[in-house]
Amino acid sequence: MLMFGKFCRHLEACGVSVPNARTEDVRSFFAGPLGESSTETVKRYTRLIERIYDDMRNRNLIKGNPVTNWITQRAFEPPIEHPKPIKQAHFVASPAEVSQLQEWLYAHGRRAAYTNEWRLLRDTAIASLSLGAGLRCFELIVLSKSQVKYAPRASASDMFEFDIPSRATVRTAKAHETNAEEMCAHLMELWWQMRWEGIRHSDESRPKTVIPGDRVFPSDLKGSQLQRSTLYKALKAISMEAMTAGAVNERTEWMLTNGARGLRRAYVLSELAKGGNPHDISRRLGHHDKTSMRAYTGTVKAMSFS
Repeated sequence: MLMFGKFCRHLEACGVSVPNARTEDVRSFFAGPLGESSTETVKRYTRLIERIYDDMRNRNLIKGNPVTNWITQRAFEPPIEHPKPIKQAHFVASPAEVSQLQEWLYAHGRRAAYTNEWRLLRDTAIASLSLGAGLRCFELIVLSKSQVKYAPRASASDMFEFDIPSRATVRTAKAHETNAEEMCAHLMELWWQMRWEGIRHSDESRPKTVIPGDRVFPSDLKGSQLQRSTLYKALKAISMEAMTAGAVNERTEWMLTNGARGLRRAYVLSELAKGGNPHDISRRLGHHDKTSMRAYTGTVKAMSFS
Protein backbone atom coordinates (compact mmCIF):
# COMPACT_ATOMS: atom_id res chain seq x y z
CA MET A 1 0.00 0.00 0.00
CA LEU A 2 2.93 2.36 0.55
CA MET A 3 3.97 1.90 -3.07
CA PHE A 4 0.46 2.59 -4.38
CA GLY A 5 0.13 5.55 -2.02
CA LYS A 6 3.15 7.14 -3.67
CA PHE A 7 1.41 6.78 -7.04
CA CYS A 8 -1.82 8.28 -5.63
CA ARG A 9 0.03 11.32 -4.27
CA HIS A 10 1.57 11.89 -7.69
CA LEU A 11 -1.87 11.81 -9.31
CA GLU A 12 -3.18 14.29 -6.74
CA ALA A 13 -0.32 16.62 -7.62
CA CYS A 14 -1.32 16.26 -11.28
CA GLY A 15 -4.93 17.13 -10.42
CA VAL A 16 -6.49 13.79 -11.39
CA SER A 17 -7.97 10.86 -9.48
CA VAL A 18 -6.94 7.22 -9.73
CA PRO A 19 -9.86 6.13 -11.98
CA ASN A 20 -9.33 9.12 -14.29
CA ALA A 21 -5.56 8.69 -14.68
CA ARG A 22 -4.27 8.99 -18.22
CA THR A 23 -1.33 7.37 -19.93
CA GLU A 24 0.56 10.68 -19.70
CA ASP A 25 0.08 10.70 -15.93
CA VAL A 26 1.54 7.20 -15.64
CA ARG A 27 4.47 8.17 -17.85
CA SER A 28 5.20 11.27 -15.75
CA PHE A 29 5.12 9.15 -12.57
CA PHE A 30 7.76 6.73 -13.82
CA ALA A 31 9.84 9.56 -15.28
CA GLY A 32 9.54 11.79 -12.20
CA PRO A 33 9.30 10.21 -8.72
CA LEU A 34 10.78 6.94 -9.99
CA GLY A 35 13.23 8.51 -12.42
CA GLU A 36 16.30 7.58 -10.36
CA SER A 37 15.05 4.19 -9.18
CA SER A 38 16.59 0.91 -10.27
CA THR A 39 15.10 -1.22 -13.03
CA GLU A 40 13.89 -3.79 -10.49
CA THR A 41 12.04 -1.12 -8.51
CA VAL A 42 10.34 0.16 -11.67
CA LYS A 43 9.23 -3.38 -12.50
CA ARG A 44 7.69 -3.86 -9.04
CA TYR A 45 5.72 -0.61 -9.30
CA THR A 46 4.59 -1.48 -12.83
CA ARG A 47 3.27 -4.90 -11.82
CA LEU A 48 1.49 -3.53 -8.76
CA ILE A 49 -0.26 -0.60 -10.44
CA GLU A 50 -1.18 -2.63 -13.51
CA ARG A 51 -2.86 -5.30 -11.35
CA ILE A 52 -4.85 -2.63 -9.51
CA TYR A 53 -6.12 -1.12 -12.75
CA ASP A 54 -6.91 -4.57 -14.16
CA ASP A 55 -9.07 -5.24 -11.11
CA MET A 56 -10.85 -1.90 -11.55
CA ARG A 57 -11.50 -2.69 -15.23
CA ASN A 58 -12.88 -6.15 -14.35
CA ARG A 59 -15.33 -4.42 -12.02
CA ASN A 60 -16.36 -2.04 -14.84
CA LEU A 61 -15.06 0.97 -12.91
CA ILE A 62 -12.85 2.03 -15.81
CA LYS A 63 -12.76 1.24 -19.51
CA GLY A 64 -9.04 0.89 -20.11
CA ASN A 65 -5.81 0.32 -18.22
CA PRO A 66 -3.51 3.36 -18.51
CA VAL A 67 -0.53 1.35 -17.29
CA THR A 68 -1.01 -1.26 -20.01
CA ASN A 69 -1.29 1.53 -22.56
CA TRP A 70 1.93 3.06 -21.25
CA ILE A 71 3.72 -0.30 -21.47
CA THR A 72 2.53 -0.72 -25.07
CA GLN A 73 3.70 2.75 -26.06
CA ARG A 74 7.01 2.31 -24.26
CA ALA A 75 7.82 -0.68 -26.48
CA PHE A 76 8.24 1.76 -29.39
CA GLU A 77 10.22 4.31 -27.38
CA PRO A 78 13.98 4.24 -26.72
CA PRO A 79 14.76 2.38 -23.47
CA ILE A 80 15.20 4.43 -20.31
CA GLU A 81 18.52 3.86 -18.59
CA HIS A 82 17.98 3.39 -14.87
CA PRO A 83 20.97 3.50 -12.55
CA LYS A 84 22.17 0.19 -11.25
CA PRO A 85 22.28 -0.24 -7.48
CA ILE A 86 25.64 0.78 -6.10
CA LYS A 87 27.47 -2.21 -4.72
CA GLN A 88 29.54 -1.84 -1.60
CA ALA A 89 33.21 -1.59 -2.42
CA HIS A 90 35.51 -4.38 -1.35
CA PHE A 91 37.13 -3.78 1.99
CA VAL A 92 40.84 -3.88 1.24
CA ALA A 93 43.86 -2.96 3.27
CA SER A 94 47.53 -3.51 2.53
CA PRO A 95 50.03 -4.47 5.25
CA ALA A 96 51.61 -1.02 4.91
CA GLU A 97 48.28 0.70 5.53
CA VAL A 98 47.54 -1.46 8.55
CA SER A 99 51.04 -0.84 9.90
CA GLN A 100 50.61 2.91 9.44
CA LEU A 101 47.38 2.89 11.41
CA GLN A 102 48.89 0.68 14.10
CA GLU A 103 51.82 3.05 14.58
CA TRP A 104 49.45 6.01 14.81
CA LEU A 105 47.35 4.22 17.43
CA TYR A 106 50.48 3.41 19.44
CA ALA A 107 51.69 7.02 19.38
CA HIS A 108 48.19 8.27 20.16
CA GLY A 109 47.87 5.88 23.10
CA ARG A 110 51.24 6.76 24.58
CA ARG A 111 50.36 10.44 24.34
CA ALA A 112 47.11 9.72 26.19
CA ALA A 113 49.06 7.88 28.90
CA TYR A 114 51.42 10.84 29.27
CA THR A 115 48.51 13.26 29.69
CA ASN A 116 46.62 10.88 32.03
CA GLU A 117 43.61 10.57 29.71
CA TRP A 118 42.64 7.08 30.83
CA ARG A 119 39.52 6.75 28.67
CA LEU A 120 41.39 7.71 25.51
CA LEU A 121 44.20 5.30 26.40
CA ARG A 122 41.70 2.51 27.00
CA ASP A 123 39.89 3.10 23.71
CA THR A 124 43.13 3.34 21.76
CA ALA A 125 44.38 0.11 23.30
CA ILE A 126 41.11 -1.57 22.29
CA ALA A 127 41.51 -0.45 18.67
CA SER A 128 45.16 -1.49 18.63
CA LEU A 129 44.39 -4.96 20.00
CA SER A 130 41.53 -5.52 17.59
CA LEU A 131 43.70 -4.46 14.65
CA GLY A 132 46.79 -6.33 15.83
CA ALA A 133 45.19 -9.56 17.05
CA GLY A 134 41.81 -9.74 15.30
CA LEU A 135 39.92 -9.91 18.59
CA ARG A 136 36.12 -9.78 18.53
CA CYS A 137 34.13 -7.26 20.49
CA PHE A 138 32.93 -10.03 22.82
CA GLU A 139 36.53 -11.05 23.43
CA LEU A 140 37.75 -7.52 24.02
CA ILE A 141 35.26 -6.69 26.77
CA VAL A 142 36.27 -9.69 28.90
CA LEU A 143 40.01 -9.75 28.20
CA SER A 144 41.97 -10.03 31.44
CA LYS A 145 45.64 -9.98 32.37
CA SER A 146 45.61 -13.68 33.23
CA GLN A 147 45.06 -14.42 29.55
CA VAL A 148 48.43 -12.96 28.54
CA LYS A 149 50.68 -16.01 28.30
CA TYR A 150 54.10 -14.36 28.06
CA ALA A 151 55.91 -11.17 27.21
CA PRO A 152 58.51 -10.72 24.45
CA ARG A 153 61.29 -10.50 27.03
CA ALA A 154 60.55 -14.08 28.10
CA SER A 155 60.68 -15.56 24.62
CA ALA A 156 62.46 -15.36 21.32
CA SER A 157 59.34 -13.92 19.67
CA ASP A 158 58.25 -10.29 19.63
CA MET A 159 54.59 -11.31 19.84
CA PHE A 160 52.39 -11.47 22.92
CA GLU A 161 50.04 -14.44 23.13
CA PHE A 162 46.48 -14.38 24.47
CA ASP A 163 44.38 -17.30 25.58
CA ILE A 164 40.73 -16.63 24.66
CA PRO A 165 38.43 -18.91 26.71
CA SER A 166 35.17 -20.29 25.35
CA ARG A 167 33.10 -18.08 27.68
CA ALA A 168 34.44 -15.04 25.84
CA THR A 169 33.41 -16.25 22.40
CA VAL A 170 30.17 -16.34 20.49
CA ARG A 171 28.53 -19.11 18.50
CA THR A 172 30.80 -18.47 15.54
CA ALA A 173 33.98 -18.97 17.54
CA LYS A 174 35.59 -21.41 19.93
CA ALA A 175 38.27 -21.22 22.60
CA HIS A 176 41.54 -20.35 20.88
CA GLU A 177 44.92 -18.68 21.19
CA THR A 178 46.07 -15.63 19.28
CA ASN A 179 49.00 -13.25 19.35
CA ALA A 180 49.65 -9.55 18.93
CA GLU A 181 52.59 -7.25 18.32
CA GLU A 182 54.43 -5.67 21.21
CA MET A 183 52.88 -2.26 20.50
CA CYS A 184 49.37 -3.63 21.11
CA ALA A 185 50.26 -5.30 24.38
CA HIS A 186 52.28 -2.30 25.53
CA LEU A 187 49.21 -0.08 25.28
CA MET A 188 47.27 -2.67 27.23
CA GLU A 189 49.94 -2.70 29.93
CA LEU A 190 49.87 1.11 30.10
CA TRP A 191 46.12 1.02 30.58
CA TRP A 192 46.33 -1.59 33.32
CA GLN A 193 49.01 0.44 35.08
CA MET A 194 47.02 3.68 34.84
CA ARG A 195 43.84 1.97 36.00
CA TRP A 196 45.53 0.38 39.00
CA GLU A 197 47.11 3.69 39.99
CA GLY A 198 43.71 5.38 39.64
CA ILE A 199 42.09 2.79 41.89
CA ARG A 200 44.77 3.19 44.55
CA HIS A 201 44.52 6.98 44.58
CA SER A 202 40.71 7.03 44.54
CA ASP A 203 40.29 4.60 47.43
CA GLU A 204 43.05 4.43 50.03
CA SER A 205 41.20 1.68 51.92
CA ARG A 206 41.82 -0.80 49.13
CA PRO A 207 44.72 -3.23 49.52
CA LYS A 208 47.95 -2.14 47.87
CA THR A 209 48.41 -5.50 46.14
CA VAL A 210 46.77 -6.53 42.90
CA ILE A 211 43.79 -8.82 43.45
CA PRO A 212 41.94 -10.91 40.83
CA GLY A 213 39.43 -8.84 38.89
CA ASP A 214 41.26 -5.56 39.30
CA ARG A 215 42.91 -5.97 35.93
CA VAL A 216 40.02 -7.00 33.75
CA PHE A 217 40.39 -5.25 30.43
CA PRO A 218 38.75 -3.09 29.33
CA SER A 219 36.59 -1.46 32.00
CA ASP A 220 36.26 1.79 33.89
CA LEU A 221 38.18 2.73 37.00
CA LYS A 222 35.52 1.13 39.20
CA GLY A 223 35.86 -2.22 37.46
CA SER A 224 32.56 -2.15 35.58
CA GLN A 225 32.63 -4.05 32.31
CA LEU A 226 32.60 -1.97 29.15
CA GLN A 227 29.42 -2.03 27.06
CA ARG A 228 29.61 -2.85 23.37
CA SER A 229 27.80 0.37 22.48
CA THR A 230 30.45 2.35 24.35
CA LEU A 231 33.16 0.46 22.52
CA TYR A 232 31.59 1.22 19.14
CA LYS A 233 31.22 4.95 19.92
CA ALA A 234 34.82 5.09 21.10
CA LEU A 235 36.12 3.59 17.87
CA LYS A 236 34.03 6.04 15.86
CA ALA A 237 35.60 8.93 17.75
CA ILE A 238 39.10 7.57 17.17
CA SER A 239 38.23 7.19 13.49
CA MET A 240 37.61 10.92 13.15
CA GLU A 241 40.94 11.70 14.80
CA ALA A 242 42.75 9.22 12.55
CA MET A 243 41.20 10.80 9.45
CA THR A 244 42.28 14.26 10.60
CA ALA A 245 45.81 13.02 11.29
CA GLY A 246 46.03 11.27 7.92
CA ALA A 247 46.48 7.81 9.44
CA VAL A 248 43.71 6.46 7.19
CA ASN A 249 42.45 7.63 3.81
CA GLU A 250 39.06 7.41 2.14
CA ARG A 251 39.84 3.89 0.93
CA THR A 252 40.84 2.57 4.34
CA GLU A 253 38.51 4.62 6.54
CA TRP A 254 36.28 1.54 6.93
CA MET A 255 38.89 -0.04 9.22
CA LEU A 256 37.76 2.19 12.08
CA THR A 257 34.26 3.26 11.05
CA ASN A 258 33.06 -0.36 11.11
CA GLY A 259 34.08 -0.81 14.73
CA ALA A 260 35.81 -3.96 15.96
CA ARG A 261 34.52 -5.87 12.93
CA GLY A 262 36.36 -3.56 10.53
CA LEU A 263 39.60 -3.77 12.50
CA ARG A 264 39.32 -7.55 12.64
CA ARG A 265 38.83 -7.71 8.88
CA ALA A 266 41.83 -5.44 8.31
CA TYR A 267 43.92 -7.75 10.49
CA VAL A 268 42.93 -10.82 8.46
CA LEU A 269 43.50 -9.18 5.07
CA SER A 270 46.88 -7.87 6.19
CA GLU A 271 48.01 -11.26 7.47
CA LEU A 272 46.92 -12.98 4.25
CA ALA A 273 48.57 -10.32 2.09
CA LYS A 274 51.84 -10.91 3.96
CA GLY A 275 51.67 -14.58 2.96
CA GLY A 276 50.22 -16.00 6.16
CA ASN A 277 48.82 -19.51 6.17
CA PRO A 278 44.99 -19.33 6.03
CA HIS A 279 44.70 -22.33 8.36
CA ASP A 280 46.92 -20.69 10.99
CA ILE A 281 45.02 -17.42 10.73
CA SER A 282 41.70 -19.26 11.00
CA ARG A 283 42.96 -21.01 14.13
CA ARG A 284 44.02 -17.69 15.71
CA LEU A 285 40.59 -16.26 14.95
CA GLY A 286 38.81 -19.19 16.59
CA HIS A 287 36.86 -20.27 13.50
CA HIS A 288 34.95 -23.53 13.77
CA ASP A 289 35.57 -24.53 10.16
CA LYS A 290 37.93 -23.66 7.34
CA THR A 291 35.20 -22.26 5.08
CA SER A 292 35.11 -19.07 7.15
CA MET A 293 38.32 -17.90 5.45
CA ARG A 294 37.07 -18.26 1.88
CA ALA A 295 35.67 -14.74 1.65
CA TYR A 296 38.93 -13.28 2.96
CA THR A 297 41.17 -15.28 0.63
CA GLY A 298 38.94 -14.42 -2.32
CA THR A 299 39.25 -10.71 -1.54
CA VAL A 300 43.04 -10.91 -1.27
CA LYS A 301 43.28 -12.68 -4.63
CA ALA A 302 41.06 -10.10 -6.31
CA MET A 303 42.75 -6.96 -5.01
CA SER A 304 46.06 -5.46 -6.11
CA PHE A 305 47.97 -3.06 -3.92
CA SER A 306 49.59 0.00 -5.35
